[in-house]
Amino acid sequence: MLDAVVGRDSSRQPQAQWPVKTGPTTDTVQWPVDVGRDSSRLRSKTARTKAEKAARAQIEYRLTHPSLAPGAEENPSGCGFHWELEFPEVFGRTNPGFDAIVGNPPFVGGKKITGALGTDYREYLVERIANGKKGNADLCAYFFMRAGQLVRDGGMMALLATNTIAQGDTREVGLDQMTAQGFSIPRAVSSVPWPGEAGVEVAQVWLQRGAWPGDFVLNDQAVAGITPFLTVPGAIAGNPFRLAANADQSFQGSIVLGMGFVLTPEEAQALIACNPRNKACLFPYLNGEDLNSRWDQSPSRWVINFHDWPLHRQADGNWRSADTKQRKEWLRSGNVPADYPDPVAADYPDLLAIVEEKVKPERTRKNENGEFALRYPLY
Repeated sequence: MLDAVVGRDSSRQPQAQWPVKTGPTTDTVQWPVDVGRDSSRLRSKTARTKAEKAARAQIEYRLTHPSLAPGAEENPSGCGFHWELEFPEVFGRTNPGFDAIVGNPPFVGGKKITGALGTDYREYLVERIANGKKGNADLCAYFFMRAGQLVRDGGMMALLATNTIAQGDTREVGLDQMTAQGFSIPRAVSSVPWPGEAGVEVAQVWLQRGAWPGDFVLNDQAVAGITPFLTVPGAIAGNPFRLAANADQSFQGSIVLGMGFVLTPEEAQALIACNPRNKACLFPYLNGEDLNSRWDQSPSRWVINFHDWPLHRQADGNWRSADTKQRKEWLRSGNVPADYPDPVAADYPDLLAIVEEKVKPERTRKNENGEFALRYPLY
């Protein structure tokens, strides 16, 4: 994910040269870095190749086994990777850090980090990597920040990222903080399609710790400079702010977490014809594509919406005699007692059967025993 290039201990700044592409794709670059004459400072090519393969295998294993805690049987020593201890010759010298870092960090949306990697890891990213800066930043922003901590003064880093690296919370956590710390962005490609099978847009970003003495190049065009938005500097600098006058004028809309909720108009009308009560949970679903492509801006689909209702009336106890704490716990679990006075999803069995068939497989997870465990609703 991050490949560090170590230069010899020298106070001379690296020349302002650009990396040249090697090979058939654009994600392989060769940096003009002075690696020094003393070859004994570098591991042999064979040893490094084996070490890299082993390290990458460990990283992939950790990412696919997020519940594996330090000290588990697979890692009896409980030791993590420590850059300073692994590379003492790099961090124990004057002007410590790597001369260059090249990498392709993983892309994980900010709202998905906790579910994929755990709450502790998320808190570590925010407190230790992002300096306490909170927000729904993509995981790649934290890799940018960590790489910035490891590069020396005058050092360079070149990383791929999702194109949201220059947008919203991801920009504020990553590039905004880095430029405020003195990093410059000498070159960038703001958004290009990923050359592989994944249908994503990526950005290519070069950064230097310190002021860049050469030309700036944005999207292969010479420019006067590059901002954290990966744009040319304008007359006004800084982050935009929401206009108070526009408060409560619009909202993002509902996020349908599972396409099994979505129905065609014919399916929705058939369900209403079968049981008119179903109309309470069936609504026209207008999305951006409809808004921009249909002449009358009418919705092309419908959606099942159980509002914020519990799932079942199967809990033991009595709702009317329960205290506030107990009621909140029942609501949080999605299961309330039989005397619960308001609607629940199970009151609409035709609709719930569709959701259980098409949505439940996506929205459930397995616990350590291999059993499905429903994620709690948000209460």
